[in-house]
Amino acid sequence: MKRISTFSLIALVISCQLGVGVFMLPAYFARHASIGLFGWVIAGSVAMCLALIFAKLFTLFPDRAGVHVYVEAAFGRQCAFLIGWSYWIISVISNTALIVTAIGYLSSVFGSLSTFKVILLEFCMLMIVFLINLFGIGAAGIYGLFLVILKVIPLICIPILGLYLKFNYEHFIPFISDGENVWKVLQKTSFLAMWSFIGVEAITAPSISVQGSSKNVPKAIFWGTLSLVALYFINSVGVRAVVPVSVLADSAAPYSEAAKAIFVNAGRIDVIISFIAVIVCLNNLNAWTLSGGHLASNLADDGFFPSIFAKKNKYGAPYVSMFIASLLVFVFLVFCLQKRFIDQLELVIDVSVIIFLLVYAMCAVSLCLILAKKNRKISCRYAFMGLYVVVFSIFGICSNDIKTVIFAILAFLFSSAPLYIYLYLQRRKQGAR
Repeated sequence: MKRISTFSLIALVISCQLGVGVFMLPAYFARHASIGLFGWVIAGSVAMCLALIFAKLFTLFPDRAGVHVYVEAAFGRQCAFLIGWSYWIISVISNTALIVTAIGYLSSVFGSLSTFKVILLEFCMLMIVFLINLFGIGAAGIYGLFLVILKVIPLICIPILGLYLKFNYEHFIPFISDGENVWKVLQKTSFLAMWSFIGVEAITAPSISVQGSSKNVPKAIFWGTLSLVALYFINSVGVRAVVPVSVLADSAAPYSEAAKAIFVNAGRIDVIISFIAVIVCLNNLNAWTLSGGHLASNLADDGFFPSIFAKKNKYGAPYVSMFIASLLVFVFLVFCLQKRFIDQLELVIDVSVIIFLLVYAMCAVSLCLILAKKNRKISCRYAFMGLYVVVFSIFGICSNDIKTVIFAILAFLFSSAPLYIYLYLQRRKQGAR
């Protein structure tokens, strides 16, 4: 068992969710009337429901962790395998997208980079995070806490200074645009905002190796997510209060526009914002490497992955699963050097989000079923939260193109087939002995 502070756990919760998307969200929200900001209220309430659901699930299974554990208890091993496999693949895809995004921000500062330099930078980013995580969750937590502080400071300072020094209420007029469907605006903005909370559950996988996890992890999930709800809302309001909506809606760098409006002589503020974005990417990469590695190890312990994934070093780090994941990420990165593959990667990310919503809906239902199986009273609070998450997830999935939804389900079903067959044959061999 490793000792890790509650602040480091909260930092890991924030790290899993707070990605580079936060830099573009003010621009997306500016394309709608100010009522669209209530999309944050809807998404934030869903995120808090998920935080409470996963906190409760973690307390019910203090010795086993991961979304597959909760799904297995409610729906059986077949569903648990599919969910576990899908979730692990999503973490690999997410890490690939993070590094590609980081290189994009560096290119905006240093200009076009040669193929060799791109590969070298990507390899270095991947290896640095991999090596840090080899020293266990304690080292990853300290590193994550340091990066969270670096990236959160500007995300707090810029909007607060904007609200205090340059607030312009005219940027919030009109509240509702003529001819704009309020329901569709709230639907679009709330689903867009929800993408920023993907990963609310990720800390559950590695935290069973932490001392006092049954008390500290639920607290970290709750307070970390609540902090993000406040941070996201303040940023969307603060940036909009400073930058005219007509400028903000078409801006490729909303925070640069806000900084220039607040600080008249901002200089190359875009360079600073780009470096902050790189820090955000590295922080996200660290959190997902930790979470994905431990998830694969937990899956192996439970018989859903080959046993080699469960191997750990003296620091308790699942070095084999992290190495395999990092190797897959690097292979994806090499393919990403081709523009056609990057376009396909965007589709895969959209598909991943659909799978996330499906996972969240299943975990919400799982909690109610698990409580019922344990002969415990299902409180109205958990029943309401579960229903709320399920309804939101269904609407989120249905808002996508039907072809994308079908592709998402079939892709993860067929991609898991080889591993499922391999594990089935292995169990038959062991049974024959």
